[in-house]
Amino acid sequence: MTQLKEQRLKPAEGQQPVALLRKYRRGHGWGHFPLYDPADAAEMRPLSAKQQAAMTAQRTCPECGQVRGYVVHRMCQECADREQQQRLELQRRTCMWCRRVSPTPHPVSASLKGRRGECVPCWLHRVIRRQLEEEPLVVWRRTCPGRDCHKVTATDEEVAAGTWRGPRWCSPCAERDEQERAERERERREAEERAVEARRREVEALEGWARDILADPDTAILDMETTGLHDEARIVDLGVTGAAGDVLVDTLINPGEPIPPDATDMHKITDAEVATAPSFGAVLDKLAAVLHGRRCVIYNRAFDVARPRYELTVHYRQTGHEGPEGAADSWLGKARFEDAMVPYSDFCLQVVGIRPLPPAAGPDPDAAVGGRGRQPRGIPGRARIDRGRGQHPGHPSGGHVAAAGLGDPHGHRTGPRHPRRRARAKAPAGTDGP
Repeated sequence: MTQLKEQRLKPAEGQQPVALLRKYRRGHGWGHFPLYDPADAAEMRPLSAKQQAAMTAQRTCPECGQVRGYVVHRMCQECADREQQQRLELQRRTCMWCRRVSPTPHPVSASLKGRRGECVPCWLHRVIRRQLEEEPLVVWRRTCPGRDCHKVTATDEEVAAGTWRGPRWCSPCAERDEQERAERERERREAEERAVEARRREVEALEGWARDILADPDTAILDMETTGLHDEARIVDLGVTGAAGDVLVDTLINPGEPIPPDATDMHKITDAEVATAPSFGAVLDKLAAVLHGRRCVIYNRAFDVARPRYELTVHYRQTGHEGPEGAADSWLGKARFEDAMVPYSDFCLQVVGIRPLPPAAGPDPDAAVGGRGRQPRGIPGRARIDRGRGQHPGHPSGGHVAAAGLGDPHGHRTGPRHPRRRARAKAPAGTDGP
């Protein structure tokens, strides 16, 4: 129909299409368009003078003024092709670097050093610059790469034949380089040996510290469970054992306030269990008898000392003491507190290369001495010190390593978990350590 209209024709009355053309139209999709035979079509009525003038104006090119057989929007196709050809000719006469226009087109060569759409000055500048860049590379390929050596190790015949691919060492430089490599390797091995020796000495010091603790009859191991991690958390479970595993104190504590559910989920102690338990002040004399004047080992000193200090402050304030804070510090000062968290962490780092994550300034995530079946503390009451046991392949000295009171570096328990079970458990026959 569109082509018929361009020829001022239309389908005659009763004229049927001779075929259907399946075609895609943007915005309409696929469709079937009828095709009519122009020979059977009827002529349309003549256009008026105004319509003919409008059609002529739409088909007139504004550039060349020619009337075309199609509607011209900006310029006709002939003018567009001519303008494109002019742009291409101008581009061939313009230097690709300096953009100067020459009267003749620049030659285009496929070779690396040939001209490729550039003027003569730019071509010469590029060739000279490439030669200056290649000369040092050629000299380097023919010269010994040794330090401060300028001896040529490639012959002209090798370079001309194309068999030369890189620099070659001269004999003196090759010997010196070999000696320097050997010296660096020796220094590296010595540094590794020093590091291994330093780790061995540190592990021995940590093992000696642990043995000294377990061999000291005045050693007491303190652990506790609290109502939370905040600064005003109260103690709900308190346990003290000796180095040999003997239970000195093992009691629940009534905190005088409800235990939060989060704390109960951690240590499994409920309000019903501590309802009939004594208060902290009731066990204060017994606690002083087993701690004062003794070596008290704890895990995470920042928290395990702050909780008794708070309980002591509350106790002295309730009893009307004039200086509760000073009295609490004086009471704690009669015991020698030692933190096992840092030595245990250093021991694991030196033996297995992994530092265990220390607890934050809050209750230790491990079980208390009177805890409810969770992982061990840094120094369990029945830790082994037998060097014939506890072999560990990561030890710097390559020998046998026992936990030596620091616990298993993998975090496995070396003794009964609960002091009540520990009190009932008997030491196995033939045990070397406590």
